[in-house]
Amino acid sequence: MERPLPAFILSLIGGIFILMGSLFFWIFFSYAMPAGHELPVGPGEAMMWGFMGIWGLGVTIGVFASLVSGIIVIIGAIKVYYNPEQAQLWGTLIIVFSVVSLLGMGGFIIGFLLGLIGGILAVTWKPS
Repeated sequence: MERPLPAFILSLIGGIFILMGSLFFWIFFSYAMPAGHELPVGPGEAMMWGFMGIWGLGVTIGVFASLVSGIIVIIGAIKVYYNPEQAQLWGTLIIVFSVVSLLGMGGFIIGFLLGLIGGILAVTWKPS
């Protein structure tokens, strides 16, 4: 059975970058900010409406969206490989969630680009 291997590889690597980028973004804004300038992005802290509370909520939403996007792009890449007859469906989801990952830095932008290219390859793939 033929499989869209380039779409799988690029999407998988893109999803991994998106996942790593969102975790880096979460850790950086949770723990690496100088004392007195922490953003409330940890679990349960997003609803703190003090100074910079709205900014912290925005960062939390962006990181969460990027984290979920990375997971969905990875699942989509695996589905493209194991269910090539549904490559167009999963390729479309990979494209959509690669764009959504930009809310949380898009896997250092590299993850977004790889996911986008992999999704396009999956959507346009036709067995010979």
